[in-house]
Amino acid sequence: TEETKKEHKIIELPEFKPRNRRLKSWIGGYLNYVRNQEPPLIFQKWSGISTIAGAIRNNVWIERGTNILYPNMYIVFIAESGGRKSTAIETAIYTFLTNIPYTNVLAGTTTAAGTIDAMRNPYAFEGINIDPKGCGYLLGSELTYAIHTGPERERMIRFLTNFYSGKPKEDDITRGKGRQHLSKACLNLAACTTPKGIKEVITLGTSGVGFVGRTLWIHNENVLDREAWPVKTEEMIRLEDDLLHDLRIISNLKGKFIIESEAKDFYKFWYEEMMPPLDTAGSEFEREYMSRKHDHVLKIAMVLCIDRSNDLVIKQPHIAHA
Repeated sequence: TEETKKEHKIIELPEFKPRNRRLKSWIGGYLNYVRNQEPPLIFQKWSGISTIAGAIRNNVWIERGTNILYPNMYIVFIAESGGRKSTAIETAIYTFLTNIPYTNVLAGTTTAAGTIDAMRNPYAFEGINIDPKGCGYLLGSELTYAIHTGPERERMIRFLTNFYSGKPKEDDITRGKGRQHLSKACLNLAACTTPKGIKEVITLGTSGVGFVGRTLWIHNENVLDREAWPVKTEEMIRLEDDLLHDLRIISNLKGKFIIESEAKDFYKFWYEEMMPPLDTAGSEFEREYMSRKHDHVLKIAMVLCIDRSNDLVIKQPHIAHA
C-alpha cells in the first residue's frame, strides 16, 4: 500500500550547516564532561577517540600510494570485572554517537550475516528511515558476547578481519534468503573484556591472529577511584550540548587529508628507521600487530587532527602524539 511505501521511504537528511565549533578540542571537552565519573581516564580518552572515528566514518581518508586508509578503529578495553570499562564506552556512545545520523550503532550480540545486513539496509533515526551507506559501529559490553559463540565466533572474527580495510574481501554473506552484497564498508568496533576473556579470542586460528593485529588493546590495571554518588552538574549539561553540536560538525567533514612535509618526514623516519624489524617479534600475535602499527598511527593521527580542526591537514604533532 501507499501507506507502507511511505513508512519505509528512505530520507536523505540535510547537512548540518554550522561550521564554527564551540570547543577547542572535542576529546578535551569530553574528558571535562566525564572527569568526575568513575571509569579510568585511559578508558575515557579512548572512548572519545572511538566516538570521533564512529562519527566521521569513511568520509575522510589518507592515501598511501594505491592504499586508502580510513580512520575506523577496532578498540577493546581490558580490565578485571568491575573496572568500569563498559561504563566508559557506553557513556560516550549512547550520549553522543547514537545522536549522530548515519553512525548506525549496533549493540549486543550479532553475527557476520546480521551485521552486513544492518550495514546495507535502512535504519530508524529520530523517527525516519536513513541509509547507513555501508557503515556500522559494533558496540559490545563484552567482547566474547559481541562476536557470538560457537562456530559463529570464527565466522565473526573472519568477517571483522576482512572488513577492517573498508574493502571487504568477503562481500557476499550467505543467508537463508539468498546472498547479500556489500562492496564498500566502514566498520568501527568498541568492546570490553577481561584478561581471561581475551584468551578466548587469541586462541583462534589464523583469523584470530589477523583480528589481534587490527585491534587496539587498551589495558588498565590501576585501582578504581570510587565515586559513590556521581553527579550530572550544570556544567556537564552545557558541555553535553556543545559536544553534540561539534560532533555533528565533525560528522559532516569530507575529503582527503593533506599531510604537511614535516609530518611526512617525521613519519618516514619513524617508520623506516625506528620501527623494530618484524623478525624481532616474540610471537605470531606481536608480529601481526607490529606489521600494522604504522596504520594505527595514521588512523589515530586523523582523529587527533579532526579533534581540533575542520581543516584536513595533518601536522607533525598529530603523528608524534599518535
